Amino acid sequence: MSYLGGIPLSLDMQQKQDIRRLNDEFRNNFSHFTPKGWSIERIGLPRIVANALDAVPHLMRQPQVAYKLDEQQTRVLEKNLASIRIALQP
Repeated sequence: MSYLGGIPLSLDMQQKQDIRRLNDEFRNNFSHFTPKGWSIERIGLPRIVANALDAVPHLMRQPQVAYKLDEQQTRVLEKNLASIRIALQP
């Protein structure tokens, strides 16, 4: 049973690690910027972003979110996710 009334998101270990890294390493460093030198290793980034994208449709269909989206917003979301996936391909 889910605390928020939806179906819990099921992720494999790699997806969990990638999403955690996307949040902890990339998002936090951009959001809470402190002057420093660092670079992003491009080789793993498409996989990390793709794993995060895999979770989005499931999360957006949860009851606490889905009722806020009309049909047009849902179509735009699906179109944007597809565009990002295409852009991530080598």
